Amino acid sequence: MATFKVTTANKKSVEEHEFWEKDGQTIIRVTGFRWGTWIVTTETNDEPVFERVRNPLGNEDEDSVDMHNLSDENITDCELESLDDGWYSDIIYPDDFEDEERMNELWDEDPFESWEREGWMQTETECWVSCDLIVEKIED
Repeated sequence: MATFKVTTANKKSVEEHEFWEKDGQTIIRVTGFRWGTWIVTTETNDEPVFERVRNPLGNEDEDSVDMHNLSDENITDCELESLDDGWYSDIIYPDDFEDEERMNELWDEDPFESWEREGWMQTETECWVSCDLIVEKIED
């Protein structure tokens, strides 16, 4: 077993997608960060392998790694250490959603809790990295 510190090589390369659901509708909050760091544990001493796939909300020409859904069977744990220096956020509403302005106001007043009070549940989070990853072994 080995532990690795994994960091982004380039700034403005991390997107966090938070999925909120209610009554069959889904809202996605997207937040961009300049830097990200994770602690990854592997079953063997081998360095983790990060599969690159298309970020469904990202650039079509750019493959990314979803740090919340890693496919390397050698990885036994991936713990987010930090997402630093948020630089943008956006909310993606369904095409037929009629209450965007109110939902934006609620979020500005009291993030997370205001949406939960309205019956919205955060069901999933993805964390997409579009740059190279720096992998440093920190423990055997």
